[in-house]
Amino acid sequence: MIRKLILLAAALVCSLGATYSGDRVITQQDRKFSASSLHATVGETIVFVNNDPFVHNIFSMSDAQSFDLGAFGKGEARKIKLAKPGSSKSDARFIRK
Repeated sequence: MIRKLILLAAALVCSLGATYSGDRVITQQDRKFSASSLHATVGETIVFVNNDPFVHNIFSMSDAQSFDLGAFGKGEARKIKLAKPGSSKSDARFIRK
């Protein structure tokens, strides 16, 4: 029984790792980002994961790279690939239905 649980846990870890392999992940929970800042390089991909029970829209109006990831619900994720060097501030809107 324990061996089956270990194999199941290993399979889950491998499947989760493949989902965001090489990407930088920031989650949102309790209306907060999991990191207040993140240092990344051009070409890296940032994945935003919504762990809140309501819809989020993440965006940035920064000169370095503006983006709008659109609305996405709990358990969903959106990606942005960094194309230019510079500082970017991301923000979120909470959309209640």
